[in-house]
Amino acid sequence: MSNSARNCCFHCGANEAEYFNYKVNLYNSFYNFYNYIKEREIMFIRKESLKEFIIFYPVTTTIILLNTIVMLYVWIFLDGWSNQFIVYDLGGISQSKFYIGEHWRLISYSFLHLGIYHFLINLLFIGVFSPTIEKTLGTLKFFAFYLVTILLGGMFILFFTNNSGVGASGFVFGLLGFYIVQVIFRKIENTFNKKLIIQFTLSSWILTFIFSLVTQQLVTTFGHLGGFIGGVCLGVLYKKISLDKDYQIQVNTSSNGNSN
Repeated sequence: MSNSARNCCFHCGANEAEYFNYKVNLYNSFYNFYNYIKEREIMFIRKESLKEFIIFYPVTTTIILLNTIVMLYVWIFLDGWSNQFIVYDLGGISQSKFYIGEHWRLISYSFLHLGIYHFLINLLFIGVFSPTIEKTLGTLKFFAFYLVTILLGGMFILFFTNNSGVGASGFVFGLLGFYIVQVIFRKIENTFNKKLIIQFTLSSWILTFIFSLVTQQLVTTFGHLGGFIGGVCLGVLYKKISLDKDYQIQVNTSSNGNSN
């Protein structure tokens, strides 16, 4: 065998060994990350099957389903994402519409979104943050929680801005407000989960303020603020009236359902 042939075989063997080592290291990285997540029992990682999710969290499922139906209707039949005025006119909350008697917009605005990214971000956060609170409060109380947060978000938009507003982010910030109260009252035992809630809440508010500064409008800030205040107030109320004073916000499992 010539020297060039030997060198070629040597390099091929070296490349195969390097590739094998790369795959081993990649596998080990994913395995270590999986163990890291598993050890910390992150409460926002869903472990249920789709069927279990629908059964255990009917309010969350309905919210996601209705938002998706409205999104598809606006996108397919109205071409609303290429013209934001269509979305606002369809069901957005604004002073001009509300004060002529269209009070139903205090609900409808929360099912409309300005484009795919607005829709996906809100629905992702609802799917992640909503189930644990629905499990804690029970179906009926959680439905009331949802109504209060979106109503307050809409009312803050009406009273403090002259702009039109749409989106479910007031509800999302209501969820964050509820979680923050549970962190303050030490109803979440897992330290990692507590840090995660605080960091995400702070980063969400920072992004809200940046967005408001860039767009030079306050509808986002006040919509989020109304929902957040609603979540905080309901979190405190739940703490005060709860029959079980030693309740804890539990890490999710696929074996536990809701209580009304």
